[in-house]
Amino acid sequence: MVQCVGPWDEDPAKIFYCSRICCSVAVKNAIRIKEINPEASVTILYKDMRTYGFKEAFYTQAREKGVLFVRFDEKKNLLSCSPMGNCLSK
Repeated sequence: MVQCVGPWDEDPAKIFYCSRICCSVAVKNAIRIKEINPEASVTILYKDMRTYGFKEAFYTQAREKGVLFVRFDEKKNLLSCSPMGNCLSK
């Protein structure tokens, strides 16, 4: 799953918009996938994970079930990530 592909930018002159739902839905979907198939490989690629309030527990639950969260830094240009979370960059 890929998150934060659009309006997120560090430039304060640009308008920032976060729907406040995408991350939580992605995490809940990842949990559901792992419940259906515990052996499934689930990775969430994100710039800034935002699971507001009580939804932070979903993030913790997903990590406990083996969901891999990989923070994307567009300045690093990631090439690939292993299932263990080791990422290679340029």
